[in-house]
Amino acid sequence: MSLLSRYILSELLKVFLVTLLGMTLVLLLAVIAQEAIRQGLGLWPILRLIPYFLPNALVYAVPGTILFSVCSVYGRMSADNEIIAAKSVGISPLAFLAPSFILAFLISLAAVWLNDVAASWGQTGAERVVQQAIEQIAYGMLRTHRAYSSPRFSISVVDVEGRKLLHPTVTFHASGESPPFTLIAEEAELRLNADKTALNILLTNSELDWGKDWGCYIPGVAEQEIPLTAASRKGGASSASATAAIKDIPQRIAEQETDMQHMQQQFAAEAAY
Repeated sequence: MSLLSRYILSELLKVFLVTLLGMTLVLLLAVIAQEAIRQGLGLWPILRLIPYFLPNALVYAVPGTILFSVCSVYGRMSADNEIIAAKSVGISPLAFLAPSFILAFLISLAAVWLNDVAASWGQTGAERVVQQAIEQIAYGMLRTHRAYSSPRFSISVVDVEGRKLLHPTVTFHASGESPPFTLIAEEAELRLNADKTALNILLTNSELDWGKDWGCYIPGVAEQEIPLTAASRKGGASSASATAAIKDIPQRIAEQETDMQHMQQQFAAEAAY
C-alpha cells in the first residue's frame, strides 16, 4: 500500500472511530431511556440491557458514521487542494478512492454480522431481562399508577403497602376459547418464580367472577401462575423467524418444509373423508 493510501486510510479510521463512539453512545442512551420509561425499569435492569442494546445501536450508527467519515476526509482534502496537487503529478484519482472502498467493504461485512447479532442475541436477551424484572416493573407501576396491564392480564389496586397489594382486582383476559374471569381479593402479593419462568399472584380471601352470574368465594390464599412471556407488557417473545440467526436459517427452512408436508397430508385426509 502506498504512502498516500495509508495516509487516507488512517484519516478515515480516526474520524470513523471517534464519530462511531459518539453516535453509538447517543443512540444507546436514547434506546435504553425509551425502554426504561415504557417498561418502568429500575437501575439494575437498565445496566443489564446495555450489552444487549449495543449491537442494535451499532447497526444504525455504522452506516451514517462511515458516510460522515468519507465526506469529512475527502472534503477536507478537496478544500486544501490536495487532490488537485496529486493529479498534477500524475497520481490517479483511484488512488484516493481505493482506501475508502476497502474500508467500506470490511465494515459492510461487520455490519452484516451486527445485524445478525442484534436480531438474535440482542433482542432475545433484552426480552429476557425485561421478563426477569417483571416483578419490579409491576410493583413500580402499581405504586405510581395503581394499575398494571399486559396482553394476558391486568391488575388494579387501592393502595400498595410494601409488597402487599390492598384490595386488588385481577382480570385474566380471554386466551383461545377460555372466557375471561376476574378475581377480587382483600390483598395480594406478586412473586417471581425464576425456576418456572413465571409470575405467581398470591390472593387472600378472593372472589371469583366468571361472568354470566357465575362466581364463588375462595377463602385463604389462592395462587395464580402466569408465564413471564404473558406477564410482560410486551406480550410474548418476538417471532421466531425475526430472531433467527443466519446460521439457523437452513434448519428453520427444513422445519417449515416438514410442517407444510404435515399440513398437506392433513388436508388430503380431510378431503378424502
